[in-house]
Amino acid sequence: TIVAYDKAWNQSQEVTVTFTTLKTLPVVTENPVITGIYGEAVKDMMVSGGMAETAGTWSIAADETDIPEVGTQKSYTVVFTPEDDAYETVSVEVVPVVEKKTIMVIVDDVTKKFGEDNPGLSFTVPEDSLVGNDTTEDLAVALSTMATKTSSVGEYAITAVSNAANYDVSVIEGLLIVEKADAPKADTISKSFIYSLGSEEKTIHVDLDAL
Repeated sequence: TIVAYDKAWNQSQEVTVTFTTLKTLPVVTENPVITGIYGEAVKDMMVSGGMAETAGTWSIAADETDIPEVGTQKSYTVVFTPEDDAYETVSVEVVPVVEKKTIMVIVDDVTKKFGEDNPGLSFTVPEDSLVGNDTTEDLAVALSTMATKTSSVGEYAITAVSNAANYDVSVIEGLLIVEKADAPKADTISKSFIYSLGSEEKTIHVDLDAL
């Protein structure tokens, strides 16, 4: 309560005043670091480091549900909660460091016969290993083999390389198996032979397979 007096020290007015003490905003001296793997939502990533003028904890805002890609430049909110009640919470914006997600590519085995063109090459990935709506196209996998149309009978490795932006691709190689070509189908030739047996002539028909 504040009391006002006139020059003769007579009380002239009494006023009640309410004071509100505001908490101090802590000074952040070093932003924290967000790290995660492609496929994780920001809110599930790890927060480390970070310094402020008072002790406290860092946490990622619960509504940060984006799944950022490797190399993202978008920043997200990280909240500092002081242990001392005299300080307010404070937030900073941080760009996360996102690492590639490891994924396995399994190259399919294929078979052809000698002299045939190489069949199409393909691969599969374990179920549910791709992120969100990603497809195998996002793995940017290129398949190749040393086998050609005229390669000898045997087994040839099918290899794969990838330059995917968000995936670290490991490969289980496949085989292209070259089998013997089918033997050409022979034409049938009919021949007739006449021979004499005493006074009687005989005719024999013989079917021969041409080589």
